[in-house]
Amino acid sequence: MKKLTKSQYKIIKYIIQNENIIQNKMTKELDIPITTINNTIKTLKKIEVIKNENKHYRLVDIFLLLQYITMNRPFNTLDSKIMRVAYNEVNMIENYLGFIFKNNNIKYGFTCFSGLKRYYEYTISYPMIHVYVSDLKIVEKIQKGDGPIPVIFLKPDQDSILKDVIEIDNYKVCDKIQVIIDLFSSGIGKDAAYNYLRSYQNEPK
Repeated sequence: MKKLTKSQYKIIKYIIQNENIIQNKMTKELDIPITTINNTIKTLKKIEVIKNENKHYRLVDIFLLLQYITMNRPFNTLDSKIMRVAYNEVNMIENYLGFIFKNNNIKYGFTCFSGLKRYYEYTISYPMIHVYVSDLKIVEKIQKGDGPIPVIFLKPDQDSILKDVIEIDNYKVCDKIQVIIDLFSSGIGKDAAYNYLRSYQNEPK
């Protein structure tokens, strides 16, 4: 199985974000060769994720597309480190991590449930924290503890992950589409990802 290239990943995120998919427009906005875009479109059309409508393509099965991403970008194969700290509450841990990252000039972006809660109100609690960091060695500067909540530090496999983070309430958070992809492909939040995706699709663009 071949993993998604950086160009393919950018194309797929674009498709999720845009109702009408026009190849010539995509190549200009993404700065990706038209041949790469056409080949990716051809693959997605073959598995019936998108379909041709007049002079453009349209996404018709987002669930199938998320499954395709999961298969070709397995979340559990990302470079990562796991540790626990002394704090017992999610908010306290996130505050602590933000402080460490800022003081060590580490670029970061919370994802999965730590990202979702900055965009979308939900009532379930989550048992772990996921965060992309620009340098996994930062873990060596974080004091270990025996708290109940594991923190999963992830090395970005795509340049866009940390490039596209936004700041919400003094936290750096991955963009909405990245959070959806990670929730789904990690297996810990498929329902949450799908519910938020429906909310996202109804937002004014």
